[in-house]
Amino acid sequence: MKAADRYQAQGIRATCHGAEVELLDVSLGGFFVVSEMPPRHGSGVEFELSLGERPPFRVWGTVAWVVSSDDAAATGRRKGYGIRIQGIGMADKLALIDFLRRGGGAPVR
Repeated sequence: MKAADRYQAQGIRATCHGAEVELLDVSLGGFFVVSEMPPRHGSGVEFELSLGERPPFRVWGTVAWVVSSDDAAATGRRKGYGIRIQGIGMADKLALIDFLRRGGGAPVR
C-alpha cells in the first residue's frame, strides 16, 4: 500500500469543528472532504476520524487543493477540498492501514 493509493471512505466517519463531514476518498497521505464552503488553500484543519467501531482519533492537515463550483461544473467532480495529513498518531496510522487493507473501502481508480 502506497501513500497515494486512494480508497472509498466507506465505514469512515469524520467530524470537523464538531460537525459531521462527508469524506469521498481516503489515502495514507490524505483525504477529500465534500463541502459547499471549502476553506482556503493552505489552511490548517483538524478532524476527528472514526474507523468502524474503533474509538475516534484526531488528525490534522492542510488544505492541499480546492474543487470550486466552477471546477466541479467543468469536470463533473464534487465540490470540496483535499487534505494532506500533517499529523496522525502512529497507532492511529497503523489502524488506518489495517482498516483499508481489510476492505474498509474499495480502491479508487
